[in-house]
Amino acid sequence: MTTVTGTLTAPGGERPTDATVVITLVDLAGDPVAGYTTTREIVGTTTVTPDTTGAWSAALAPTADITSPRGGTLYRVQEHAAQRRVAVWYISVPATGTHHLSTLLVTPPGGATHPLMGYLPLTGGTMTGPIVLPDASPAASEAYVNAHGGGSGGGFHLHTQTAPSTVWTITHTLGYRPNVAVADADGNQIDAAIAWPTTSTVTVSLSAATSGTAYLS
Repeated sequence: MTTVTGTLTAPGGERPTDATVVITLVDLAGDPVAGYTTTREIVGTTTVTPDTTGAWSAALAPTADITSPRGGTLYRVQEHAAQRRVAVWYISVPATGTHHLSTLLVTPPGGATHPLMGYLPLTGGTMTGPIVLPDASPAASEAYVNAHGGGSGGGFHLHTQTAPSTVWTITHTLGYRPNVAVADADGNQIDAAIAWPTTSTVTVSLSAATSGTAYLS
């Protein structure tokens, strides 16, 4: 490990109020990235609190020893003070020794080779594993929906009853006994008695002869 040092001071030379130093491994575009060496994995951030004089130090893995999924890496050093005052530096850490921050400064060259990990691009991309909803329940797969609520008919069937009748007999290809919503010719939902004689047949019984639509899902 290599020791990096610095001294964080206010303009008058005193230690700034609420001083902290946050160090993050980043890719060459400056985005946080995980990495590893032969002896350790590097994730998250390191937070250092300067002493009463503003001096701080941190032991960091040399950047040449780090492998990441996005190629080369640097460290981003953020020196924080009160009222959200932040100085941001990028450094490349050599193999050995103790070095002051000012001797290690570099400009990120940019050019990270792929998007942030954990996000899908706006087009394309492949997501693996389950999708967990906010209530901690898993999202239904396409296969589950097709088997229990989607069916071979695309998940719904719309029946139009043009001739007024008290009983509508509906044949569908959903492959299961669906939910049924009934509306009159003006689009107003109406009450009806629903029966499922078979998995491919629904009957809608009404108190008066009515035309309209039935939505099966």
